[in-house]
Amino acid sequence: MDSMSKPLHAGRAADAGVTAALAAAEGVTGSLDVIDGDSGYGRAMSDGPDWERALATLGSDFHITRMTFKNHACCGHTFAAIDGALALKASMGVGAEDIERVRIGTYQAALDVAGYEDPRTPAEARFSLKYVVTTALTHGSVRLAAFEPARLGDTATRDLMQAIEVALDSGLDAAFPRQRAARVAITTRGGESEQLLQPTRIGDPDAPLSDARLEDKYRELAIPVIGEVQAEALLQRLWRLEEAPSLKG
Repeated sequence: MDSMSKPLHAGRAADAGVTAALAAAEGVTGSLDVIDGDSGYGRAMSDGPDWERALATLGSDFHITRMTFKNHACCGHTFAAIDGALALKASMGVGAEDIERVRIGTYQAALDVAGYEDPRTPAEARFSLKYVVTTALTHGSVRLAAFEPARLGDTATRDLMQAIEVALDSGLDAAFPRQRAARVAITTRGGESEQLLQPTRIGDPDAPLSDARLEDKYRELAIPVIGEVQAEALLQRLWRLEEAPSLKG
């Protein structure tokens, strides 16, 4: 894992959207046929784009309503395992220090993409199923702080990683990519053992993040940057954005 560019993708997309909006507000114009023109995007990316099919649901089917909101700052193939581990830990009422063993069953793509056994860099850790599940169990979430040097070397996390077993679940593999699930089993030091099937990723369209979860994510990311007072004030403005007479100031 020697690429540092992936985390830039979402930021660059957001930057492009904001830039386009600001430019339009100032009267900057662009080509009207940049998509379907003779020298447009469609021609550049395809030998024969079917515009009738592409535009058939324009104005009626909005893909933005089927977006996945990432609740964890790591590879999406690990999300179901993280969600399942946190849910099972909570239902069992145990702490990370009580856990003897964790078994995770998942689909092959998750094993292939997020298979780092002993991650040493933030990039490797984001693609380590064992690491992200363990740091979720020891610290409660997998956000930006999970990939700081102190967390990467955290003794409790590293110790518990040794108790994580990851394997292919043939049933879940057969359901992929229609379903991105994980099966998690936790055994405690006291001998208690329970398992849970996490059928989808929390944040996917079929299991959207609740407002409370969105706020938790926002606060965890915003407060270290702008402080609690400003973060709370901005949060209230964001929830009432559609009521704002202007987005300036």
